[in-house]
Amino acid sequence: MVESMNRSRLVGWMLMIAAIILAAGACVGSAEGEPAPSFSFPAFGNDNYEAGEEISLERFADRMVVVNFWYPSCAPCREEMPDLEEASHTYRDEGVTIIGIQLVDVDPAEEGQKFINELGISYAIGADPDGDIFKRYDVISFPTTFFLDRSHNIVRKFGGLLSADALEDQIQDMIAMDRAS
Repeated sequence: MVESMNRSRLVGWMLMIAAIILAAGACVGSAEGEPAPSFSFPAFGNDNYEAGEEISLERFADRMVVVNFWYPSCAPCREEMPDLEEASHTYRDEGVTIIGIQLVDVDPAEEGQKFINELGISYAIGADPDGDIFKRYDVISFPTTFFLDRSHNIVRKFGGLLSADALEDQIQDMIAMDRAS
């Protein structure tokens, strides 16, 4: 009984901390104009990438990039992934690439691979094996999404769930800024 009460109390504290982090994430400030930190990680296998293939920011030189930080048991992360998949197809010819980077501190990479297989995710996606990418991007809430211009400068940092409409608006704004420059 005591162990179950302690477990319940722990889960309650964890949920409260997660709610605080998510609320803070909605107010994440942007680092507009700053260069995005470089990264490299092994891809999950899908229709477009071989398992273990290196994904790096430099690989997508001269493309606008949307970098989404997520983990499999994150409900908002799961909710927005189909919209990211659709955007990866819709905006590919406009010079936009979607990249997903999984945090492995919460769920192992195997869970990420299983999850993207279930959803049929085909954009560049994999796990940050040591959490270094998350630290360099200062990710504190999930999901967090960065919008990068063709020079890979940060245009916008968005903390929290992106609805399909909000994602489209952010990408359209990024494309409009690109055309204006």
